[in-house]
Amino acid sequence: MKNKSLSPFLFFLILAMCGYSCKTNAVTSNDFLPEIKNAFIESYNTEGERGYTVSFEVENSFFQPVGVVAYKVKQDLTADDVTGQLYQTNVIHESRRIQNFKPQVFNQENGVLFLVDSTYFLKKVNFKKK
Repeated sequence: MKNKSLSPFLFFLILAMCGYSCKTNAVTSNDFLPEIKNAFIESYNTEGERGYTVSFEVENSFFQPVGVVAYKVKQDLTADDVTGQLYQTNVIHESRRIQNFKPQVFNQENGVLFLVDSTYFLKKVNFKKK
């Protein structure tokens, strides 16, 4: 009779241990992302458009950046934004030139976005003002 009441307890104990071990092995940091160098930011205000020009370099890496976050606005990177290891893009905050423009609000700190196995990782960057 004691063996029957002990079996569910052992089952739940083993299940809890497996769940905990899987949780601790999950990727919780972005230390595997490449180093960001020469990261600069400069504001611009021209012909009905305001925002920030962001530039940075990424070491040769398996993971390539897919976006930038500047002052809580996300801007996707395109092939035109890349020259070798140098990335430069305009993060548009406000525009009267683009009809119905709405910035992509992204409530995170400034940084560079990477896409790894269908998951976005933000590498925080302290951009230097030009």
